[in-house]
Amino acid sequence: MTGEEDVGINYIGIEVPPYTVTAKTIAEHMGFEEGKVTKGLMVNQFRFPGHSDNFVTLAANNFLKFIDNAYEIPELRQKIEQYGIGAIYFATETSREGSKPGSNLMLEIVEPVLYDLHVKNKDDGKSVFVKNVLRSLKHADSLEMKFACTAEAKTLNLSVAAIRAGQIKSAIVIGSDIALYDNEKAKSAETTQGAASTLLFVTQDPLLIKMNRNVSHYNVPSNDFYKSNEHTPHVSSGVGSEINYVMNIGSALEHYEERSKLPDDFYVISHVPFAKEPIYLSSFLLMHWLRKNSPSALLGLENELGIKEPIGGEKSALALVRKSANKHKDANGDGGMAEHLAADADITALWSYHKQLREKNPKIYADFKERIGLEYSLKLPSQVGNSYNSSMWVATASLLTYAKKKKQIIFASYGSGSGTSVFSGEMLSEPGSELTRKLVDISSLQRGRELSVGEYRQLHKSLIEVEEHESKGNRMNMDKELLGEKSDMNGFKLIGYDEKTREGKYAYDGNRVKATSVIQ
Repeated sequence: MTGEEDVGINYIGIEVPPYTVTAKTIAEHMGFEEGKVTKGLMVNQFRFPGHSDNFVTLAANNFLKFIDNAYEIPELRQKIEQYGIGAIYFATETSREGSKPGSNLMLEIVEPVLYDLHVKNKDDGKSVFVKNVLRSLKHADSLEMKFACTAEAKTLNLSVAAIRAGQIKSAIVIGSDIALYDNEKAKSAETTQGAASTLLFVTQDPLLIKMNRNVSHYNVPSNDFYKSNEHTPHVSSGVGSEINYVMNIGSALEHYEERSKLPDDFYVISHVPFAKEPIYLSSFLLMHWLRKNSPSALLGLENELGIKEPIGGEKSALALVRKSANKHKDANGDGGMAEHLAADADITALWSYHKQLREKNPKIYADFKERIGLEYSLKLPSQVGNSYNSSMWVATASLLTYAKKKKQIIFASYGSGSGTSVFSGEMLSEPGSELTRKLVDISSLQRGRELSVGEYRQLHKSLIEVEEHESKGNRMNMDKELLGEKSDMNGFKLIGYDEKTREGKYAYDGNRVKATSVIQ
């Protein structure tokens, strides 16, 4: 390879747990109005795991579905036959395994099921195809990456670079995460739960999205979201959305623009812990775009609102934030930066202005939101909830499914801790077309077992009380006891953990998986 070939995404698969919690249910459980969820967070429902669903089972179900789709879709099968599977890269912040990567945890249960379903005692086209896949997996690179919610995006960019460099010919990039919150530890976080796995298949000559070459990063190391070996993280209130999210993405985008020219017309995909979060970002993006491209339109907006953006004579909102941050650093120099910014009067006034702009929703802002595709990209996230690494790829799948025309896409992946990567890609397949709908598999969202308030309360309480890797009996039986006929035992499920080794024991369609590697 010369390094100039087109490389990008051929396929996006989404896998979610079987249970749904509606906005009405979570609002009743929490004791407040449903509008606080549907309007305040733009969450209509979120996906919720049972005891027998974990980040490994979500990824395994997603991978198995991908292999079935790859055989059935000629364009995808051709890619597998041409490039094989050169790498399995796994992004998660849910795993507590300190040694074995999630990629191998997943393959340990997927390989024997693939063999039993499609190779053992079979002699047809699919058996040959799957046998070649299993051979390919023996030589695939394998890796787990962690950086909060941005690891999957960073892993995608690393895989694209590795393919361009000729190190591998293809990569499967998987994100798999479950957001489970104890409201007593993180106030109001329970409404932003969710779970999903996303799978991206990356090669030369992609079918869906061609990735552009430039990537920019920005980091502000902080404990805005600190998750130390437990379900529920410590969250610094007001810091994540109002400071780190906007500042990181804005600064990374600013750096990207110094190195690459933004297209004239583009969609924006960013991290979606809840669907309202990208809306927060959109008003800052609008103001940046107006200052750079249309001063007269900016003046018209200021006249309509009767107020200017309160940036205190600085050239941008980012410049104001940096000025406040440096002032605090010079005066104190001992941490507390995020909390200072969240309480700073100038920053508070800035955030208040943007809230007013969004609520008044003038035509220029409404048109801008439509132009960057928020209506399309937030449809699916509002049905899935927070899926950490997978969230922006659920949004991408949503955009590809519902958008009206092809455009460039600006990706802004944010991860707590905190850092951002900004990069871009070009839609190749018509959004919503027959081929796109085959290559963007959202079929798991069509399945769902809605939990009542009582069922949700029981299951949530039980999940919070049982730490990951605890034995605690048969997890599948626990789901059956808690949920009765609503319990779902299809696909890969966690049976439990060995009391001595803590190794997971898994089932597929109710039958124990013998986790023995398939040697080809």
